[in-house]
Amino acid sequence: MKKDTYIFVRNDCDLKNIKKLVSDNKINLSSSLFVLWNNSMAPYFQNTGDYILLEQYSGKFDLYPNKKKTMDFIKNFPHKKILDNKSLVELLKYKGYSLWWFVRQGFFWHCIRVIKETIAIKSLIKNKKINKIMILNDDNEFVAIVKEAARSLKIKVEIIKRDCKANKNKYLKNKKDLVLNYFPRFIRIFQGFFRSLRTKNNPKANNIILVTQSHIWTSLAEKITGDPNSYTILREMIKDKKYNVLPIDLALNKDAAWRGIKEKKKPFLPFDYFIFKSFFDPKIRKNLNSLRTRLNKLAVSLDKSSAFKKALTCSNIRLYDILKPQINNYFFNEFDSFIGAARNFEIGRKLLKDYSINAAICLDENGTSRFLVFAADSCKIPSVGLQHGIIPPLPGSSYNYSKKDLYSYKNNLNCLLPDKTAVFGNYFRNLLVKYGNYDCSKVAVTGQPRMDILFEQRKNYSKKNLCKKLGIDAGKKLVIYASQPFKEESIIAFSALVKSLKRLKNTRLLIKLHPVEGPSQCKTLLQKLKYDAIISRYTDLYEMFRCSDLVICIESTVILEALALEKQVIQLNLIDKHEIFGELASKCINRVTKENELYGVIKDLLYNGTLSEKLSKERKKFILEYYYKIDGNSTRRFVGLVDSEIKK
Repeated sequence: MKKDTYIFVRNDCDLKNIKKLVSDNKINLSSSLFVLWNNSMAPYFQNTGDYILLEQYSGKFDLYPNKKKTMDFIKNFPHKKILDNKSLVELLKYKGYSLWWFVRQGFFWHCIRVIKETIAIKSLIKNKKINKIMILNDDNEFVAIVKEAARSLKIKVEIIKRDCKANKNKYLKNKKDLVLNYFPRFIRIFQGFFRSLRTKNNPKANNIILVTQSHIWTSLAEKITGDPNSYTILREMIKDKKYNVLPIDLALNKDAAWRGIKEKKKPFLPFDYFIFKSFFDPKIRKNLNSLRTRLNKLAVSLDKSSAFKKALTCSNIRLYDILKPQINNYFFNEFDSFIGAARNFEIGRKLLKDYSINAAICLDENGTSRFLVFAADSCKIPSVGLQHGIIPPLPGSSYNYSKKDLYSYKNNLNCLLPDKTAVFGNYFRNLLVKYGNYDCSKVAVTGQPRMDILFEQRKNYSKKNLCKKLGIDAGKKLVIYASQPFKEESIIAFSALVKSLKRLKNTRLLIKLHPVEGPSQCKTLLQKLKYDAIISRYTDLYEMFRCSDLVICIESTVILEALALEKQVIQLNLIDKHEIFGELASKCINRVTKENELYGVIKDLLYNGTLSEKLSKERKKFILEYYYKIDGNSTRRFVGLVDSEIKK
């Protein structure tokens, strides 16, 4: 029988409605096809009805051109005159600065997700003759995505609202999640209070503020735990008596908050404490209340602005209705919003003044610590940023700015960058200048500070000791898979890897989890694929790389670090198939974009000595261009850069 009704099943909550809808004869299984958003829900439908995976269509989606279009959109949209002859950048003015820059990065990735989802649904509709689409939840954003995808195709879209009981359960779940999310925050507030009592200025030293992030804290080496991007910097400055460092710990989510509680000791001050204090600061409260009133009025005006709605069009997709819930979040929520950005800015200013700060070290300066760059500028204090990951020669929100973003306004409404940005090597410096429109005089090459750990520990690593520690046979070829949060592409790549390794004898797979993910989904996939592997979250990353025969990853800084260790590397891109590392790195990286090619490449790299020797020559050139020097002195060069900015 023809399947003319497609039922969209987005998450596990939708499953609860299906049984009731079938029993009430609101779903005809013989004429319906379930469209699942991920394969974790597939087992439910083995005895329920026919289904397909949306990833069968989103997997064919070429992300690069749409990423480029979205980045172009992000560069132009905020500068268009949309209300009273003012741009969004101008309308969001606060204390002389624009709040737009604080949400820019998150907005870009949100747009990428909804555009990809819309195009995937369009592709499905075009390939299948569909008369009707049924949606099992009333999520405003999701409904808007489906309606936009089905626009002008004369397809009926039916929305099945959750029943009262389901809504009640959702409400109770949300309340429970709220309690669980905020409980670790309260603990961190108390930690911050007691630690702040022991934190003092040193009048004889330069007071430095440094921001770390709990979600990326991970084991670097034996008995060394810390944020890999700041650990060596903090260590170097603490042992040098001319610096007094105020390390601020940001936790982006509940898991990061718990990690900060468990793993971080003094002198780290949780940022939660300063957020809490800000609610009782009369000056901050007055400023934010005034901003709230203005934002409420602006939101109403923009909702009526046809120019604003027209400006929110990208890849022929009308985004306003889709993005309206997220836009409302920016305007009306307390956190992850314009109010939250203004609060962080005010907190940053107060920290700089209260602790007599001489310089600010801003890690992830295009994201979580951007507030510190702006606060430092307002207090006339130098700020120094540090490259925190891959800078691709491709569209992306980090480090990618137009001349309009940086130079089009006569005042401080332009996007502010740190006074100096330290990068790993000349390659990245050139990228910032070419693609990001950075002033070349404000970009300095220091090398990567975290690589100093590798330099120090290089003689302590041996495959024999690692295998003994993990309880595995040292005689087998050791394949390291450095995972990324298990989303669509990661799941597809990991499944393909396991299928290939099953065909190879004498190999052992060791999975190094990303700091933000737990082992549960990985374990589930391994059980499904009937494959045994070692899962590690905290084993020394560099020890694993040093002892490995092959390193495999999708796209991450760890690929570059594995190359720096002169290891065989496979970049596994089965969906997002663009090049992100540049021409020189690509000569020593084996990029695999087709699943049927993966087995052959793994076999060649593990057992073909000629291929390994050829790639080794290219890796030496790569290290010089991408990492400058791996000599144990990158941290000292960075600290010297901070020192020179203070002296200015």
